[in-house]
Amino acid sequence: MNEKFNVVSQEIKQLREDQGIVLKELISLSKRVAVVEERR
Repeated sequence: MNEKFNVVSQEIKQLREDQGIVLKELISLSKRVAVVEERR
């Protein structure tokens, strides 16, 4: 039981990290799009 819980909590931590990375990518991407839009 405890072993399983540890595995699950590790996976959740990994998911959160991945979400954070994706979020940063999205933010930088939207900033780039905004800059391109302004140049038009």
